[in-house]
Amino acid sequence: MNKEKMFACARGHWQKEIVADLIRYGTIDNPIKELRGAAKEYKYRYEESFSNLISRLEADAGVKVRIVQYGPRGGRWGAKYGIV
Repeated sequence: MNKEKMFACARGHWQKEIVADLIRYGTIDNPIKELRGAAKEYKYRYEESFSNLISRLEADAGVKVRIVQYGPRGGRWGAKYGIV
């Protein structure tokens, strides 16, 4: 896991926070669930941004990010993502 390559995949402050948390903790809660205020109005754009980040991490940094634990009802909303 090359941290520099992972950070190079991030575009913007929000994605860099996600990458930092993945490196620090190994797993993260669904970041879309944490949106507050006006950002909730753009949740679909954030979902697309998160999906693009995962794609870049796999293609450019060789890091696989997958759901390691689904939510309590089996969905993605309460899921945890982690580096596999």
